Amino acid sequence: MKRTVLWTFLALMMFVNPAQNLEALDQQETNEILVFGTAKITGGNEAAEREEALSDALKKGVEGYLVRRIGSRGIINNFQKIVHDLVPKSKELVDNFLILSEARFEKELRILVRMRLNENLINKKMKEYDFILFEGTPLKMLFLIGQIGPQPGEKTYWWQDLQNPTGPNPIDHYFVKLFEESGLQTVSRFSQTLPQDMAAEKFDLTLNEEQLRQWGALFGADVVLHGTYEGTAYKEVIVDLSAFDVKKGEWILKDHLIEKGLEGADMTQLTEKAVYKISRRMAPLIVKSFDSQEIQSKQFAVTVAGLKSFKQFREIKEFLEKKVKGTQLVRQTGSRGDSISLIIEYMGDPQKYLAQLTNQQNLSFKFSVEKTDEGKLIFNIR
Repeated sequence: MKRTVLWTFLALMMFVNPAQNLEALDQQETNEILVFGTAKITGGNEAAEREEALSDALKKGVEGYLVRRIGSRGIINNFQKIVHDLVPKSKELVDNFLILSEARFEKELRILVRMRLNENLINKKMKEYDFILFEGTPLKMLFLIGQIGPQPGEKTYWWQDLQNPTGPNPIDHYFVKLFEESGLQTVSRFSQTLPQDMAAEKFDLTLNEEQLRQWGALFGADVVLHGTYEGTAYKEVIVDLSAFDVKKGEWILKDHLIEKGLEGADMTQLTEKAVYKISRRMAPLIVKSFDSQEIQSKQFAVTVAGLKSFKQFREIKEFLEKKVKGTQLVRQTGSRGDSISLIIEYMGDPQKYLAQLTNQQNLSFKFSVEKTDEGKLIFNIR
């Protein structure tokens, strides 16, 4: 009961005095984070239960850090490496930790942990495991994917008769969704007017390399994804896909997948499952073929001056994380009065990054940006 009252009191204090709240939060060091850990209470061995809860907290801490650091596309493209290689080593990626509090329930133990990550070691591991990150303008991809079936000998593909084009089906939309989640930008097939001779031509389902190069160049695509998917009478889906580099005029990779279902399986769901698996395999390798950049971010030290409330701090942090491209991480490092100190980790050209800070349309307030002789930034809230 006392613990509940204490936490309720602290939660209320967060909103009583925002400036004091900022100061209290900033007692943590730059790379320290707070995280919860849980474990089942089995009875009889509190030390083992606490160790399990601590292990859970450390894993969550590393996972949360990676989400902020490399973003959703980075997580998607490196998911297998994260869950199999990086997260299992959570304990060695943490410099130190402290269990701040714990609460026991009938069947569950919960702990609050402050932990400090070893960012140099995380960078080293990301390089060691060959993490795939892509910086800059997303790759443009043109989809030339056709369907075989469902009737014997039936073939459906949008480039078959360009004078009477067919619209995209739900599976086409699913292909687009999955590859865009990995950082690839879809080129609409309706974005260009085809030359008359090309529009009148009847194309086969399977295109050769020169045809793929011409199609890709016409639509301004970096990559053409070409192939087929087919549902068979044996409750299986066969997907054959190839990725073609338009500029180089060569294949990036080819992949083949067979997804088998049980008797009575829904073929649409089975097709989506197959598309999901093959897209998650191919997309990271396509991205990597264009840019296998080293994991190296740059930093700006920032002072945000003139804060009037804790809400303004949260708003400016969200602006940097979600609206400014290239931001990898925003971390508090200190506070004094109505000012807070931040470290912004980012990738890309510093001048292009700074230019984005002037687009403040979605903020409820405005701020000017000054750069000191030492290279530090000052955000003055107006």
